Amino acid sequence: MIRQRLYVGLTLVMTAAVSTAQVETRNVSIRYTPPFDGEKMYANYCAACHGDRGKGDGPAAAAMATPLRDLTTLSKSNGGRFPRTRVFFTILNGKARQQSEQGSVMPGWEDPFYSLCAGQRGCGAQIQMRVVRLTDYLESFQLK
Repeated sequence: MIRQRLYVGLTLVMTAAVSTAQVETRNVSIRYTPPFDGEKMYANYCAACHGDRGKGDGPAAAAMATPLRDLTTLSKSNGGRFPRTRVFFTILNGKARQQSEQGSVMPGWEDPFYSLCAGQRGCGAQIQMRVVRLTDYLESFQLK
């Protein structure tokens, strides 16, 4: 519980530190959402930054120094193929900021997802299931 709050708090502090807008942030705990429902997990864990349909227009996007990527164009910008492996590992491990980029980074979700099942048998499989279902959901709203 303390680890989870620390991670969420650290993420919010990093977001606030790189913000160019005056946005109030607060420390909130990650809510449990079933690991099989990609749409609900997206709504609870991703939409605040990425927006309801992945356009990068969520309420927290205003706190970002660099505009968030439009997630609906991942396939289009990858030769028409959804970059499943890259998306999976970006959700799991986060995305490091490139030297030429400014602003915040995409946080990894492995630790927050671990906090939802810590001590339970099969926790690693549950984390992977969460990331697979989120990846599936992102693929479902790709522009054709």
